[in-house]
Amino acid sequence: MTTVYVAGPVLPARPDTRSVWERMRRTDHSALVEKCYQVIADAAESVNGKVQLPRPDPELMNTDSVTFCESIAARVHAADAVVFVFEASNLSGPVESTMAAFAGKKQLVLVAKGVELPRLIRGLPGVVRVVEFDDREIPVGQITAFLRDIFIPEPPISSPMPNANEPGLTSPPVNPPPDSRRKP
Repeated sequence: MTTVYVAGPVLPARPDTRSVWERMRRTDHSALVEKCYQVIADAAESVNGKVQLPRPDPELMNTDSVTFCESIAARVHAADAVVFVFEASNLSGPVESTMAAFAGKKQLVLVAKGVELPRLIRGLPGVVRVVEFDDREIPVGQITAFLRDIFIPEPPISSPMPNANEPGLTSPPVNPPPDSRRKP
C-alpha cells in the first residue's frame, strides 16, 4: 500500500477538548495544524492510501538522539511521498523535509497564510508545490490532487509494436557517457 509521511509538529494523540475557537487563539496554530492533518488523512483515505501522521510515539521518545534520528529517517525513506505542514516554531519539520528531499521523495509543502516559508525549503529537490492555507480554507483539492498523483499512477502510454524488419532494432543499446561531475 502506498504511504505518505506527514512532516510537521507532533500533536497530542488525544484530541484537545477545548473548542476550536479557543485552540485557534494559541500562538502555535496547533488547532489549524490538527485540522490540516485531518484533511490530509481524509484525502489519503479517499485515494486508498495510508498516511503516517506526526503523533507521539512513547517508544521512540525514549530512545537516544542517534536512534531517534535514524528512526525518523527510516520512516521518511519508507514513504512514497511527503506532505510537510510548515510551522515556524517547529524545528524538526524542516529537517524531515530535507531528509525527504535527499531521499528523492516528492513533497507538498503546506504553510499558513502570513507565515514566511524559508527559500531553502521552497528550493529543495522534490518540492513540487507550496500551498498556503488558513483557518477558513484548507486546500483539500490540492492535497487530494497531490496524493492522487502519488497513489494512483497514470497508466503507461502504450506504443505500437516495433516492426522487426526496421533498421536498428538489432543494434545494442547506446550507453550514455559517464557523468563528468562524478569521480569513478
